[in-house]
Amino acid sequence: MKTLVIVVLCVLVAEAIKFIPNHPLIAYEGRVDRSNEYAYKYDWSGVSVKAKFTNATSLRIIIDQGNNHCNVILNGQIFEDQFAFDNLKPYNVYDLVIAKRTEAFVGIITFQGLTLNDGAQLVAIAQSGRRIEFIGDSITCGYGDVGKYPCSFSPETEDNYV
Repeated sequence: MKTLVIVVLCVLVAEAIKFIPNHPLIAYEGRVDRSNEYAYKYDWSGVSVKAKFTNATSLRIIIDQGNNHCNVILNGQIFEDQFAFDNLKPYNVYDLVIAKRTEAFVGIITFQGLTLNDGAQLVAIAQSGRRIEFIGDSITCGYGDVGKYPCSFSPETEDNYV
């Protein structure tokens, strides 16, 4: 006699919370076009997006980086062009920085927000009263600082964050 076995898999899908760019607990350093509350744009090197959050098990950074490169710094650890993080510890507090590595010549980045798992929350960031602006050229932007001599231009060989 043949036995028919039916396996039913239940997958729990956690709800996600999207925080749009104009959320008051998302901070910016540098020149950012904030004319569209759902899509902030910037092209200058060194522009950064900052957030602090807790109760998170997953993070998605919603960004269109074009040909640019970004350093994503999560609790001090640098990840190049990584915009999805899973298996976060919900009892930790996370500091997030998304820093544009490449110069304006490479193009515009469009930041569209952060998505965290249901129950996660953004928390206030301590703001520094210090301000400094660098005016320069490709060298100020980090031209060739991660390339090997002789170094020709490419987005992969510059890192403003270094």
